[in-house]
This record gives sequence, structure tokens and C-alpha cells, in this order.
Amino acid sequence: MPKFLFNLGTKSMLKQQKKNNIEGGLYMPRLCDIQYGELYIDKNLGSVPLGVTEDDIDAAIGDSMKLCADILDGKAKTIGMKGE
Repeated sequence: MPKFLFNLGTKSMLKQQKKNNIEGGLYMPRLCDIQYGELYIDKNLGSVPLGVTEDDIDAAIGDSMKLCADILDGKAKTIGMKGE
């Protein structure tokens, strides 16, 4: 989605919130800059010193996605967490 369309959508959402007398906790138009920012962490500062390889990262993402799907399908047990 082009950045300008995302920004229009967030402004529309903000306008709707104001109309409904809702004060959101996040100023959505600024979220556009965050969502479309090119964030990059140099591998030499993280994964290289820890010995993490690309294959490890891909496998971890795959494992996480499989677990999420299993949780949604009721095939995996989860624990409840209660905020204080």
C-alpha cells in the first residue's frame, strides 16, 4: 500500500474517533512514518557476535508461525498471563 494511502486511512480513522468522542492513545498519522521507515540493525551488532545464522532466523520465524497456527487451531496448550 502506498504511504500516502496509509496516511489518508489513519487521518480518516482519527476523524472518525473525534466524531465519536474517542481519544485514541496513539496519534495514527505519525504511525505512518514508523510503519514506512526503513529500520535496520547491523548484523555485526547482533546476530554475528551471537553466532546466529540466516537459517536459524528463518527456522525460528517458521516455528513461531506454526505455533501460532497450532494455538489458533487448539492443538497447542498455552498459559494465561495476567497483568497487574
